[in-house]
Amino acid sequence: MFFSKRKANEEIKQAVELTEDVPEMPAVQEEQATMPAETAPLFVKVDKYKEILSSIQEMKIFISATRQIFSVMYELESIRGDALKILKATLQRLEKSVAEIDTDLLRPRGFDSSDVTHGEAEVHQIEGSLTELQKQLADLRRGLQEMK
Repeated sequence: MFFSKRKANEEIKQAVELTEDVPEMPAVQEEQATMPAETAPLFVKVDKYKEILSSIQEMKIFISATRQIFSVMYELESIRGDALKILKATLQRLEKSVAEIDTDLLRPRGFDSSDVTHGEAEVHQIEGSLTELQKQLADLRRGLQEMK
């Protein structure tokens, strides 16, 4: 028994001596030093932690401000839509009133309408320009919808 234990102990000693001769440990340590850490650090410096907290707080403030801006923009669009509806209704009432007044007025027999036709030419020119602008706006809307 003693003989077999001695022989086993001697084999172990020889194996340990062989591994001590091989300088692999420093090479492994150098590789670990050059490789970036794959895990998060266990400890964070207090200054860095305060900086991170202040950055997060700043981002929360930006998010809140952005929400408020969206709210204000939505309200503005709502008010703009209401104003356009009111403007359209007012214009329709005005057109109706002008048409009623025009039909109700009696023109005398000797009334020269040449002065009125000169003004009508300008009105037709303005109407044509407005119609062209409306067509351009419709084209722009179609272009925007195609982008979506």
